[in-house]
Parts: sequence; structure tokens; C-alpha cells
Amino acid sequence: SHKFRIPGSIRPDQGQIEKAAHLLMDAAQPIIIAGNEVSRSGALTELAELAELLSIPVFAEDIMSFCYLTFPNQHPFYQGPFSAGNPMVQSSDLVFGVGCKMFMPFRYSPGSLLPATAKIIHLHIDPQEIARIYPVDVPIVADVKAALKDLLVFIKTNLPAGKGQIYKERAEQLIQAKTRLAPKEPVRKATG
Repeated sequence: SHKFRIPGSIRPDQGQIEKAAHLLMDAAQPIIIAGNEVSRSGALTELAELAELLSIPVFAEDIMSFCYLTFPNQHPFYQGPFSAGNPMVQSSDLVFGVGCKMFMPFRYSPGSLLPATAKIIHLHIDPQEIARIYPVDVPIVADVKAALKDLLVFIKTNLPAGKGQIYKERAEQLIQAKTRLAPKEPVRKATG
């Protein structure tokens, strides 16, 4: 498979990084949709760090993204495959598509898969994938790992002091939501 991978570390536009960072820091209910490019670019660590820093739930793009690990599935912020019916998706005010196609047009949907009022940031190395189906507020054409590193640097430097409690509360809600979704151990009857 290594013969099909082209090394790329295309740097993102700094202005787009700053716009995306401000939207991510200011969003009340952001979500991340992670696609195959996260793993291909070796950016699992950076994406997890971003999700943890801002307490953002992460969804795998859809079944087409199961070719590669898009996010550690045991992570407390991982919410499973993307579903338009998920309450977190329906209430989101910001959608950050990271290395995903948003979305493969192989299935019919009577309406938009994303909330109409949500802002959209789309990061992908292939410019033809960005805004292919959904218009975006901040397009970022870059290597996913390089862009996430730049986002992390900017956010850590400019993180508003008053947001820490909001992020902490959001993290606690995500952990509780993940706990409710976890499969329960089957009850075993005692044999005697």
C-alpha cells in the first residue's frame, strides 16, 4: 500500500486556520466528522488532542470511512458513525469535516444531513472534495496533519481564559453520553 501513498505536507493558509480556530473556540455545540484522510496523514493524535482541548464530539464519516481508523473508538469523545438523526448532530452549530468527503452521494436523503444554521469548516487535501455537496464557511486545503498542528498551535496561544469551564462541562456531558451508549455486561445466573 505504501506505493500508493504520496508524501504530502501541504501547509494550510494561515488566514483560514485563524478563521477556523475562532469558530471552533466560539461554537456552543460543535461536532467533528472524521474521514479516511485523518489516518492516511497520520493525524489521529492531533485530532484527539483538538477534540480534548475543546471537548468536541467526534463522529466517523460513515461506513465508507471504515477502511481506516478515523478516530480511536474507545475514546470518550468518539460517538460512532455519523448519523443525521443523532441529537448532537441535529443541535450542532458548527460542523468540522476533517479529511472526509462530506458525504458520499450514494444514498438518498430527503433533506440536508447537516443543520441548516450550522457553520461548516471543511479540511481536506483534495480541493475537489471541499464544498462538493455542502457549501462551507471556511475551506482549508492542506495536509490534515499539518493543518491540525497549525490549528492546535493557534488555539493554544489564543484560547480565551473564560472558556475553560464551558469546555469542562461539555467534556463531562460527552463522557456521560458515551457511558450510556456502552454495552452492558450480561447478567449471569449463578449455577449451583
